[in-house]
Parts: sequence; structure tokens; C-alpha cells
Amino acid sequence: MDDFQPKKFVKKMEGTKLQSHNEESTTEAEGGADGSTPSDTVTVDTSWLSTQCGCVQTEEVPRAPKIFYCSRTHQQIKQVVRELRKSVYKDVKMTILSSREHTCIQIPWSGHKFKNKTEMCHTLLDPIEGYGCMYKNNHMSSHAALENCKMVSPWDVEDLVQAGHRVKSCPYFASRDLVDTADIVFCPYVYLIDPKIRNMMKLQLRGAVILLDEAHNIEDSCRDAASCSVLYDDIFQSMEDCKRVASMGILPEIHDSLAAFLSNLMTWMSQKIRFAEMYQTDKEKIDASTWGGAIAVASFEEHNVNLESILEFKKFTVEAVAATNSDENIMQTKASYEQHGVQKATVFVLEGLSLAFGLMYDNNMEHIWDYYVVVGRNPIVGSSFEKDVLPSGWSNASGSPRLIAEDVPHSDWGHYLNFLCMNPGVIFQPIADVVRSIVLTSGTLAPLETFTSELSTTFTNELQALHIIDENRLWVGSLGSGPRGRELQVSYQHTSLSDFRQELGNTILEVCKVIPYGVLCFLPSYGLLEALRQHWLMSGIWKELEVHKEVLCEMRGNKDFLPTIQAYYDSVRHCELGMGKGPLLFAIMRGKVSEGLDFADNRARGVITVGIPYPHLYDIQVGLKRKYNDANVKRGLKSGSQWYETQAYRALNQALGRCIRHKNDWGALIIIDKRFMTVEKHVQGLSKWIRRKVQFFPTFEKFHFSLRNFVQYHNPVVPEESQLNHQNDN
Repeated sequence: MDDFQPKKFVKKMEGTKLQSHNEESTTEAEGGADGSTPSDTVTVDTSWLSTQCGCVQTEEVPRAPKIFYCSRTHQQIKQVVRELRKSVYKDVKMTILSSREHTCIQIPWSGHKFKNKTEMCHTLLDPIEGYGCMYKNNHMSSHAALENCKMVSPWDVEDLVQAGHRVKSCPYFASRDLVDTADIVFCPYVYLIDPKIRNMMKLQLRGAVILLDEAHNIEDSCRDAASCSVLYDDIFQSMEDCKRVASMGILPEIHDSLAAFLSNLMTWMSQKIRFAEMYQTDKEKIDASTWGGAIAVASFEEHNVNLESILEFKKFTVEAVAATNSDENIMQTKASYEQHGVQKATVFVLEGLSLAFGLMYDNNMEHIWDYYVVVGRNPIVGSSFEKDVLPSGWSNASGSPRLIAEDVPHSDWGHYLNFLCMNPGVIFQPIADVVRSIVLTSGTLAPLETFTSELSTTFTNELQALHIIDENRLWVGSLGSGPRGRELQVSYQHTSLSDFRQELGNTILEVCKVIPYGVLCFLPSYGLLEALRQHWLMSGIWKELEVHKEVLCEMRGNKDFLPTIQAYYDSVRHCELGMGKGPLLFAIMRGKVSEGLDFADNRARGVITVGIPYPHLYDIQVGLKRKYNDANVKRGLKSGSQWYETQAYRALNQALGRCIRHKNDWGALIIIDKRFMTVEKHVQGLSKWIRRKVQFFPTFEKFHFSLRNFVQYHNPVVPEESQLNHQNDN
């Protein structure tokens, strides 16, 4: 903290720029901090003390910068808070930002059906129709008040919720009130990355220190935050909603203007839909039409969607959203308990379009080449007006445009409009420009060089750390053939073959005989998981797996996810008590199991990965990103194919990282795919701590012998049936 003493502050101001504490651009260390898993780290410092930025005055003594510690999930934040309790900084003033779903303690009213706690909160606090919430008070809105509630720092979200129940005060609003006086703010990093959420939470980042843990997904998160996806039907209903509010006399000029803009956008969209469907045949269905940003802008101009109308749309969106909860406007126009402003779904549409158009058109359209505009169609499955939430730009747009407007062709498909940002620097660079420093860390950042080009930010320091565990606690084996000598090359052409599926099943079976307690097996896709499961059920391998392990599967989407994970943990605990055989969990790389969950110790004595999880080659967003990178190689971006491979390696490394969670842990990593034995670039794609330990086994016998010796060393009691048993093919 010496940098923030008065004398040293003046000395700093005399220089032109703050220098990093470590002048070496790249260093290597033998272990991660505090005995944790190894991590790659990149750091950027900015000269935030310059008087030109207007954040401080030279004659004032600045306070220490606020620290934002961000991770992907609250489960990860919980682990960080647990470690903070062990440090000398445990008395720091802090807060944790979370959604109402995690923190609301209000009990739903009897007879009222709310979609979620957020809707219930908005309804209760509605200035006209709401009845108020007894928990919205100031009992926990300051750190002094928390001390009176016997809250000891650092606390977790669950601790705050329990305190809220005790003193009958809202944890959600308390955590937000504490931001101003907190020295460190914990939150999922989407709270900082997404401008809409950041503005809603009123987070000020100028001069702050930001640490983004688990930052391997930061590029995707930034692209997602700068993108927008909206359904045709939602645009239509938003237009009708604006007309309705205008007819009530609430800022009629503003709401009529918004409705007119949305109408022009619908007209443009209708024309593109009709043009695409003119070329459709029974044999060829065109599901999306795509335009580069510059071409899309020229096309928008033809329908009065231009710079002038967009600036007005952005301005009026802010005023309309503010007016929705304005007591003054409500009291002047309401004589009854009718809806007094635009619906929440309309706010999502207006704000999403306003952000996307703004990023494309602002600053002399400097980012126009970073966008693609897509009009596509998906099967009808439900509208955002029904779900009160819009799909994200980097997820395939789903929902049901019911095609109410007469000028759009009726079909079994719903049409959507996507603004897809290809450059994560559009979101990241403005943040990096105003903060004091920003740190990215994760066990799977490598290759690090892509972050500078993708995020449009120069990182002063880079560090790749090896694992802190002893060498004999980690075993890594790459396997290219199974127990019957058949090749295990996990390419699309091979995974559909019956022989491959049989050999893979027998391989996993033999591994499960050797490794005790919990075993995770990661596959590239849900489709392959289901195909393998059906084959193994018919061939009898599934039944054999169940003899040695309790077999569980990660389901597509969120279906049965929490019960599955709890069943996995319970099975490990029963095995530890000598009452079970331990679990085998089939999961998906990039799925929920692959990050954010704790599989320390017996929860994961082995991790199996099958294949390389390349993104879907025919996904429109993946294709456009590859095309964009190929067109921008000269400005430092990796080529489309290099970017494509990097995405696969990071997902693979993230899955492998579920094993070995602390310095006393031990476990085996099994990489099944012959390509790792024949193609050097695949090996180089592995994290450094894995790559330097990997062994290549040309035959299954040698693989099995080495793995069994490793397990016996750490767990002397290995069942007799773990001996390799050459059975006849099923």
C-alpha cells in the first residue's frame, strides 16, 4: 500500500507512466500461489493517476483502489472467500454481488405465481401496484451495520442470507449498498463485462484493480456482451408495447418514436426474410442470411435506420426505461392500477438493440468491421415475452416469433435478428483503459499470445506456472489403442464405427477397475455421449461399468444437473465409508461439470478425456469468427484455423484440470486419442503442467501397467479384478 502514501503519490505523478513492479515480460515459476492449481496469468497496468483522466487531483491523497475479484460462478467465489479467511487480509471490508435468485429471502405470496424471484421483487417494489417488501430496509446496508449483526469478514453469500433471515433485512440490496465502502468486491465477471449489468449495478471502474479468475472464457464473454439477439415477434410486441404506453399519455413523443424505429427495423427484417425464402427449395433450406457490418449499415439506411435515428433511439431508450419506474410520470397519468410503463421484456429488447447499434455506430463507426448482422430462423419454442429474458448473442437464438405481423411469411419457424461481435476488444479495451490494473488468471489461459490480439490490450507481464505438487502425485498418459489392440482415433469418421465404440467402452471399463473412488470421463458432445450409451447398453458394457462404478451422466441443458452432482458426491462419500464402489460421471467438455465445481481428493482420482472438443464447424458464429480472423491476420489476430484449435485446447485443458486441486492431491489424467501420439501440435496445445508430464503408450498393456503402479503407490489396496483381463469381443 506504500504507493498510496502522500509523498510517493507526488513522486508518481511526476513520471509519465506507472511501470509494472516486474519488468520481465515473461517469467516461469515452479508452482501456483498458496498451493493451488497452476495458473497462467497476464497483467496490464494503466497510468490511471494521470490528471488527464480526471479521476484524481494532484493535491489530494488518494484512497487505495477498489479491488474487483471476479470469477465465473459463485461456487468459485466461495472457494476464494474460504482462502481469504486464512490470510492476514481477512478483516478487509468486502461485499459479494449476486442475483436475487441467490439472495432474496422473501416468501412467495400465496395465490401468486411468479416466474422467478426477480419478477416477485419488481412486483413488490412497484411504486404503484406493489405492496412493498418488509425486508427492504437499512439493517445491513453498511459495514458497521453488519458488525452489529455479528457478521465477521470475510463472509460468503450464504452467510449474508442467514444474517438477512436473522435481522429481517434484504441481502440482495445490502450487498449492493456495501459496494461504495468496500475495499474488495467479489462478483461473477459478467457483472463487469456486460455494460447493461454494470450500469444497472452502478459499478464505477475508473482507477480500480480488477482480477479476473478463470479468465479462459473472457474472450467469449466479451463477444457475448457486445452482441445482441432478438426475435422478430419480440420486436413486434415491443413496438406494440411502446404504442400502448404512448396512448396512455406517458411521454408519447418518446414512445411513439421508439415504436417507429422498431417498425422500420421490422420492415427491413421482413424484406430480408422474403428475399431468403425466394431461394429456398425442398432440398435446400436457407436458415440464415449474413451481412458484414458495413453492408448491413448501408442496407439499414434504405429503411430509415441511420445514424440520426439510432442516436435518437438510444437517447429515447434511456428516457423510456427511466420513466418506467418514475413516480412523477406515473402519478400524472394513472387513474387506476393499469401497467404504467413498458414491460420488462420490452426493456430487454430496447436496451439490447440500443447497445448493439451504439457499439456499431459510435465513434465514427470505428467498430463497424467488427460486426456481422444475421437474420435467421429457428424452430418455434417460446417467446422472450413469455420467459421475460432474451437469449444471449453467442447462444443460438431460440424462442418463438409467433409471426403476428401480416407481412411476414407464416411457417413453423421463428425468425431472429443477431448482431454478432467478432472482436472482444470492443468491450474489454474501454475497461482496460480506465482501470489502474487488470489481471487475467486461469489454469488454462495458454496460449497467452492470443489475449493481446483478441482483447486489443497490451499486457505488461505474463507468467506461466508449473504445478506445485510433487512430481509423483500426477500421472498423465496418452493412449492410442484399446485392450484389444484396436485404434482409438477420436475423429468424426471413426466415432460412428461399432468397433471404435466397443473398444472405447472396454478401455473405460479397464480404467474404472484400476482407479478407486470418483472418475470423470469427458466427451466432446452430448450427441456422442448418447450414441455411446445406446451402443454400450446393447453390447453389455454399460452393465459391466455398473458392476464397478455407479454410472451417472451430465444431461443436456440444466436437466437434473444438481441432483446428478449431489448423487456423485454422495457416491464418493459412501465409497470412503466402505459402503460403495465409487462413481463414474460421463460429462461434456464445455459443459457445467468441466469448470466451477470442486472435485478435490477422492472426488476425482481419475479424469478421462476422449478426443479434442472442437467447436461445431457448421455453427454460424464459429464460421463467421474464423472468417473474421482470417481477414484480420495482419493486425495480429491468429488465423481462423488457429483460433479454432485454441478454443478446443482450452476446453480440453479445462476438463483435465478438474483433477489435482491442491498440493496434497493426487490423480491420473488419461487422454484418449491417437492423434496426440502422431501430431505434435496437439501435444503443444496442452497446458504446460500437463504437457511436461505426459507419457505416450503405444500399447494398452504398458499403459495399464504404468497406471496400476501409480494408483497402487497412492492407494495400496487395488481390487484383484483391476488386473487386465483380455475378454472376447462382445
